[in-house]
Amino acid sequence: MLCRSPVSSQKRSFTRTCAVKINTGTCRALTKKYPELGKDKLLMHLVASTPREPGKWFATAKTLKLFDQATRLPWTSPCDPKTLNRAARDHLNTQPEFAMQCSLASLR
Repeated sequence: MLCRSPVSSQKRSFTRTCAVKINTGTCRALTKKYPELGKDKLLMHLVASTPREPGKWFATAKTLKLFDQATRLPWTSPCDPKTLNRAARDHLNTQPEFAMQCSLASLR
């Protein structure tokens, strides 16, 4: 039988509570505080904690270089087309697949 420790329960609760106010800097701070979560899992928790607004995490995922997650977010929730086009322009040479997906999502 698996038991959940109170610490992991506190982490989940903390993640849900802070999700509305979080930004990239805070996400990085949480990643440092809870390195066992990893930035990709932390971002997944944050996206899940705001089910009606997953698109708002696009910029955070992009800044943290989580391009696979950033690519999926605009397809599940509206993102500003200007933000998507800017991301496509900025990553055209370094992340061409990501840039193409951003461009396509901006047409939605």
